[in-house]
Amino acid sequence: MAWYWPPVEAASDRGNWTSAEQLRQARDRRRILTRTTAGRIGAVLLNENARSVDHRYDADEIEAPYLFTELPGRADPVVILKAIAFYTYHSSEHTGWTGSEAETFCTALRHRAIQALPGYDTAPWGIEDHAAFRSPSPDPGPR
Repeated sequence: MAWYWPPVEAASDRGNWTSAEQLRQARDRRRILTRTTAGRIGAVLLNENARSVDHRYDADEIEAPYLFTELPGRADPVVILKAIAFYTYHSSEHTGWTGSEAETFCTALRHRAIQALPGYDTAPWGIEDHAAFRSPSPDPGPR
């Protein structure tokens, strides 16, 4: 999974995403989530959450350093989506949240989790047939 931080600045060459400046920014600002970088992004997420909690409760707590621990198995995309909703709810209380690397990472992770949902790959890209809105599977019942 990848994201850009800070975001690539379209204003540097408006309307031309293949300019030398835009390509340089994309190369220099691309972040990739790997086992090696997971500790850094975990620390970024923890710090952003701490900033939000401190702002909300007018506190100044010192957090323990973040240490990445890999979990076994493959993550369920629905659980990931719910975790992102939980995290952003608790981390967006302060003015620095919007545009932060944590917000940018959560947006990229949300998109990645959505793409991992069953049926996403086979769903139509554009809707030309209204029947595409109907699920081919039986109704799961009341929600």
